Amino acid sequence: MIPDERVAFEAVLDQVYKLPDHIKDDLWQHAIIDKYSKKTHILEQNQIERHITFLHQGLIRAYQLQEDKEVSLDFRFSGDIMTAYTSYISQRPSPVAIQALEDCIILKIPKTSVEALFDKYHEFERLGRLMTEHFYLRRVQREIEILSHSAEERYQHLLKREPNLVAKIPVKHLASYLGIHKQSLSRIRSKVRI
Repeated sequence: MIPDERVAFEAVLDQVYKLPDHIKDDLWQHAIIDKYSKKTHILEQNQIERHITFLHQGLIRAYQLQEDKEVSLDFRFSGDIMTAYTSYISQRPSPVAIQALEDCIILKIPKTSVEALFDKYHEFERLGRLMTEHFYLRRVQREIEILSHSAEERYQHLLKREPNLVAKIPVKHLASYLGIHKQSLSRIRSKVRI
């Protein structure tokens, strides 16, 4: 019987690029399944990222400490991939931390295994390139949104794009993600409801 974590992980990969079964079998040999309790860190700021992380179940956020204030940069739900990419690629300390916002089940693939699979399989290397392109486009879209939209517009876009995010994320984290104070978010929420 194939574990649920594997089925879910392969479904996400298949959306990007369908790997042959023998490559999926090889990849699965390198998978590590971990559980994290709410509020624990999957990666601390200044720790080196050594894994690609797939969130099987739960909710996680990436954030950065700036002048003793936590600034939320990203959130991921079940079925998403989140890794501190700058640290993963450079193998230098991560400028961000990744934290469980609820109990999580996470599947990790070590960087050494990913690189070995890149060398071994052209198809796996292609998957890696396509995923990198996806994450790059997503980041650019976020930067454009921050630079060219008001806080209210960013909130409305977020409501349309990811209604689960708005419902599940604590207000203080959501406000910092939008780049506004909690009070401003409360005003925007009451205005948008009208």
